[in-house]
Amino acid sequence: MIQWAIYFFYTNGITIGNRNYDTMLNSLNFNAGYATSFYETKGMGIVQGTLIIPMPESDTQYYLFHVTAEPIVAYGNDDINPLYLSFSLIDMDLDGGNGGIVGGHKIYMLLMIP
Repeated sequence: MIQWAIYFFYTNGITIGNRNYDTMLNSLNFNAGYATSFYETKGMGIVQGTLIIPMPESDTQYYLFHVTAEPIVAYGNDDINPLYLSFSLIDMDLDGGNGGIVGGHKIYMLLMIP
């Protein structure tokens, strides 16, 4: 049974904070899109819009999967729906152990729903 955990980083889908509650290196605009701008002051308004998974065979790298949304009109109603699934690669060895998004690995789009 796990009795303690080490806190590395967190995200609200718009910004990524490191263990010192500061903005993580290279994380500005990591999840660009309409919804990111729309929800900027409150955090992403998409339920379970991010998922952090440790990279196999690594103690310091993590995949951060994230969605953003775009405005659509469905059945005559304006709505905002997740249309993009992307991921970023985070390495906790960057920035003196505070972590950061690996340069060039900020956003990899995995899925776009037309």
